[in-house]
Amino acid sequence: MASAALATAADTSASTVRSLYRSLLRTSNQFANYNFRKYARRRTRDAFHEYQHEQDARRIQELVQKGLKELQVMKLN
Repeated sequence: MASAALATAADTSASTVRSLYRSLLRTSNQFANYNFRKYARRRTRDAFHEYQHEQDARRIQELVQKGLKELQVMKLN
């Protein structure tokens, strides 16, 4: 029973991270300037690839919060 709850929590976390990744890429594609667009895409990809094997739940939550802040900044521009 507990392992099922952990699996569900992990799946939710993984889907949240994937959703954030897709949102960041979609938002970066909306920049009119080629250099801004490519920089935002590259930065998003590099950050997610750097932390793809992170296991610490607290660290993952911090990274998701950082990504959400970056998404808000990108949407303002």
